[in-house]
Amino acid sequence: MPRPKSAAAIRKTENPALATELAEEFFNLHAQNISQREIAKQFGVSQATVQRRIAEWCAKVIVPKVEEYRAIENAKLDEICNVAGAIARNPEADPELRLKALDRLTRAADRRAKLNGLDAPVKADVTVHEVTQQDLELQEMLREAEAANAAQEAALKAQ
Repeated sequence: MPRPKSAAAIRKTENPALATELAEEFFNLHAQNISQREIAKQFGVSQATVQRRIAEWCAKVIVPKVEEYRAIENAKLDEICNVAGAIARNPEADPELRLKALDRLTRAADRRAKLNGLDAPVKADVTVHEVTQQDLELQEMLREAEAANAAQEAALKAQ
């Protein structure tokens, strides 16, 4: 496939095959420890274009491979859990063997959590509001005023 001749053509190429080919070439050059700046200079494009193309390539190639790897590893963990679970549930099995099976199940659960990203830290935004005695008194005054207003409104409607 012919490579675009100008930097503008590289940046704006709408040909998916060509864009993929360029992204792969940028990725391979970067994998050979050539900086994105050097690659950009070589192709006459901005460093941002090189970075974007590399990110596109990774999304197309690496992410699907990661999902495939996760599926394979999850299948292996399923088999381990099935065998260890059967041993752990067997009341006739040696108690030490049952404990080892439970340990194996715990390890498999930890491995699965790491594999699937379930052990990632979770960001929690917490806001603390201090309630003073004045705040409580104000809330009580508002409730009383609302109740008085409701009573007056009911009296007016009754007339």
